[in-house]
Amino acid sequence: MKGRCVKLLDQDGRRCDAGEICVTGDVMEGYIGLPEKTAEVIRPNPFYAEDGHERLFHTGDLGKWDEDGNLVFINRMDWMVKINGQRVEPGEIEAVMRALPQIRDAAVKGLENDRGQCWLCAWYVSSGEIQEDEIRHAISRKLPAYMIPARTGWICG
Repeated sequence: MKGRCVKLLDQDGRRCDAGEICVTGDVMEGYIGLPEKTAEVIRPNPFYAEDGHERLFHTGDLGKWDEDGNLVFINRMDWMVKINGQRVEPGEIEAVMRALPQIRDAAVKGLENDRGQCWLCAWYVSSGEIQEDEIRHAISRKLPAYMIPARTGWICG
């Protein structure tokens, strides 16, 4: 077969409606001088019988199919963090924070201690006074408890 085929795969390599964007076909040969990195992202294509391409390129991007069949980019997978085994997309938390009228911008990051424990920290720029409790309450109304940042901090703006 000619051309490239795009597939969305879950963590177990199964097709899904929202997952990692993977591409079959001759996308790239690999990373120059980085065979380990190449082996991480270019793997044998488990869908070879279906599309005729030997290799599957894992982009590290998350996407979903919209109602019209278009591929929509969501975010990078490496921006995700795991909190107590749960995958967390910091951008979801940032969006909830930005929806608050007093918050002009927000950034959320997972920080890890020397024992490998990860927790979420959020920073924000406000246009008015807002208490940490208000932010946490707003997040808790929209997102599960494991997505509430352990710490928040105001950035002068």
